Amino acid sequence: MKLIALKQIYFGYSVLNQGQEFETTEPHGRELLKKGYAKTPEALQPAEQTEQTEQTEQTEPPEPPEPPEPTEPTPDSNAGGKKSKAK
Repeated sequence: MKLIALKQIYFGYSVLNQGQEFETTEPHGRELLKKGYAKTPEALQPAEQTEQTEQTEQTEPPEPPEPPEPTEPTPDSNAGGKKSKAK
């Protein structure tokens, strides 16, 4: 049974990292799935396809934003920086 580790798993005298694909027996694989330590590669593919479909729908060119109306500049009281005393 092929699985993908969701957490670090000590397996076969080594540690599997998150996202690493590995193969194990059916009973051991079902136990890891039940405990949430792993997932099947097939479980990942339908979700990715759905996300890709949604992303392609969202990539339609948006309407160009209207240019902002020009506004008159307002003087900023702090534009001169720090004022010092005249000597």
